[in-house]
Amino acid sequence: MLRQLDIGEPALQLVSEGLKSSHVDQAKEHAEAIKRLQAEYDRIQSRIQAMYVDKLDAKVDPGMFEHLSADWRKQQDRCLREIEQRQSADQHYLEEGVTILEMARNAQRLFDSEEPMQKRRLLNFVVSNSTWANGELNANLREPFGFIAEMAVRHECVKGGSICNRLSSQ
Repeated sequence: MLRQLDIGEPALQLVSEGLKSSHVDQAKEHAEAIKRLQAEYDRIQSRIQAMYVDKLDAKVDPGMFEHLSADWRKQQDRCLREIEQRQSADQHYLEEGVTILEMARNAQRLFDSEEPMQKRRLLNFVVSNSTWANGELNANLREPFGFIAEMAVRHECVKGGSICNRLSSQ
């Protein structure tokens, strides 16, 4: 079952390039969102500073200043958290995608070389809803492994492999 996850080196390169291309789009989206969040943070900071000057000039009640500035600081904290989350997501997107592809490609080799407990962990990560009926194991691959296996079958079809006949009879 794990052998079906080996998409081969050419397909791995193709998908990796697709991930990198997708990463460019995602990175652009994250950069735009970070820019918007930073502008919102700066706008709030300007409000706090302006209101502080008004407080010093006795145009704003000190209690009102404390109340509003506390709310605005919470908004600034939210902006900073969202910026941090987007920066973190941007870093992990490509790395995790390539790692999953490489793991899928080497799943059978990894399985064969591991101790029973590690084999179980690997299967739990890749497979879900396994059943044993009539002497036959039926297992569903978790996503994205189901997609990777499907892609491997299609890659074999393109190469003219015998899997095409099996795929078309399903």
